[in-house]
Amino acid sequence: MTLEKQFNSDWQSCQPGDLRRFAHEQLATERREFLVKSSSLLGGSLLSMAGLYAIYYQMTSEAEPDFGGIVCSKVRSNLSAYAQHQLDETLSETIRIHLSQCPGCQAAMLQISS
Repeated sequence: MTLEKQFNSDWQSCQPGDLRRFAHEQLATERREFLVKSSSLLGGSLLSMAGLYAIYYQMTSEAEPDFGGIVCSKVRSNLSAYAQHQLDETLSETIRIHLSQCPGCQAAMLQISS
């Protein structure tokens, strides 16, 4: 059997409304696929933006400096006692290391010493 005869023998005419129904189903399928792809891209974009914002926030937040394992506020609250040698050895050493690295606390220490 030739291809043309086989094609013609398998052919069936459509019922009224079949093509319209098929086109409607095809369009609905394409819309669903588009929505799934779009929502995936949108979700990925939002996650990326959230991650970038978190990184930016960490880099720009005004966290208290932590030189030598102690924060500036703790050093400054102990500066008078440090200047008068009233602190234990461990805390004094930690503050000494902090003061060697932190210009702000060095300035505060100079004001107390003056």
